[in-house]
Amino acid sequence: MVLNSKDHPERHLPNPTFNPQELSGNWRSGWALDTHTISSRLMVGGVYDTVRTELGELVYQAKYHQDRSKIQLITGTAAEFIKESFKVDGYAVLPYIAAIIPIPPSDMDRSFQPVTEIAQELGRLLNLPVRTDLLTKIKKQILLRIFPVKRNANNFREPLLSIPKIIKASAYYYLMISTTLGQL
Repeated sequence: MVLNSKDHPERHLPNPTFNPQELSGNWRSGWALDTHTISSRLMVGGVYDTVRTELGELVYQAKYHQDRSKIQLITGTAAEFIKESFKVDGYAVLPYIAAIIPIPPSDMDRSFQPVTEIAQELGRLLNLPVRTDLLTKIKKQILLRIFPVKRNANNFREPLLSIPKIIKASAYYYLMISTTLGQL
């Protein structure tokens, strides 16, 4: 299901549709539950007509409209994926996850931090501890949605986060939660 930014459905299906995608990077295994934005077109008057995936619209409503009711729908979908499909070399990862670590928010002025709320609820659903003390920002992030800049690889080359040795040297998996792929 695809939603347009003009649509604000009162109800979503209990299990939103999603299209998990494996992510490559400097980690053992990584997944995104879905693409956030399908298309975005600048309209007359400076507003955007944005088409999002169903999961992308839930994240958007939670993040930019402080709609806490979307958290359970997002985490229900994430928990289902982690329990049933998150595998490395054919083995379920859930028994080896030591903790859930929310990526520190890009906008610290937001009164409601959806990444932290998602991590807390996912921790409750999966019976895992949530560690908000393991990652720290080492530089202030430029909010690309506020300052339009030419997006290229240079925007993401410098590390934003300090990752402690306890995570780097661990034999366990850590589940890192972000609402923005650019933060990882």
